[in-house]
Amino acid sequence: MKASLVDMLVCPQCHKALKLDVDMKDKDSGEIIEGSLTCKACRTRFPIAGGIPRMAEGFGYQKAISQSFGFQWRSRGKRLFEGKTLYGGSVGQEVSQFLNRLGLHTDDLKGKWVLDAGCGSGRLVRALSAHGCDVVGIDLTDLEWAYAINREFPNVHIVQGDIFQLPFARESFDIVWSEGVIHHTPDPKQAFRCLGQVLKPRGMCYVWVYARSPQARVRRWLKTPRWPRSLLFLLSYLMVIPYALMQALRILVRFRSTAFSFFDALSPTYQSAHQWQEVQAWFEEDAFFDIRVTEDRQPFWLAVWGAGRKR
Repeated sequence: MKASLVDMLVCPQCHKALKLDVDMKDKDSGEIIEGSLTCKACRTRFPIAGGIPRMAEGFGYQKAISQSFGFQWRSRGKRLFEGKTLYGGSVGQEVSQFLNRLGLHTDDLKGKWVLDAGCGSGRLVRALSAHGCDVVGIDLTDLEWAYAINREFPNVHIVQGDIFQLPFARESFDIVWSEGVIHHTPDPKQAFRCLGQVLKPRGMCYVWVYARSPQARVRRWLKTPRWPRSLLFLLSYLMVIPYALMQALRILVRFRSTAFSFFDALSPTYQSAHQWQEVQAWFEEDAFFDIRVTEDRQPFWLAVWGAGRKR
């Protein structure tokens, strides 16, 4: 953890300032490896372990989400799924999508604070940091992999936390990005509202959720969260075979990437799909304007929607 992040952090429960206590620091980089953050008001203590502020309780829905996606990202980190790509896309393609969806150029990121809400492996966080912005990645998973690949960058911050109880001061970020995340929470609309609270006035917010469609119904039918994840892992690879036959030899080139996508469909405890009018209404109710909706369709899995811009 970088000391520069402390002023932006608040208690996720009462939103008051935190006191930093350092137990171990890296002598060369100044990175805080072990310590704690204590709320000056309610006295709740949040540990810093392995360089990561741990600001989620880890019970109930948090535990269910963390276990599912933690297994998925750890497996990818061990290259049991795709390695250099993510859902078949390169890092460059991911950054291009980020910029295109928001209508930005790389120069527009300089000096900005960006939040990746649901950062997963931390790949996008790392890539964006090269363009002169401070980037914060937050997720409920353990985040060891995300921290390891980003530790050397002074403008990257990794935090373990909950979208429903974001540990950031109000109106802290110029850009909030949440791709494929809030539909895996118990209340996507409320998750969206929480993201808006940490966005600066006239800041830019982007969310990406599943579309309500026949394909989404197939995804929900496939969902089997009570099965052992080791069995889901095996099933994800077995399912690639008939899927590959359906999609011909083109899919075989992306074998591990397709298995990763199947696991992503099978494992989550929470999974919802939405219509674009519904998501657009979320932005309107939260005082956004210049709202733009985009739609991507792929075989079986649906991506959809929307950027709210300039709050």
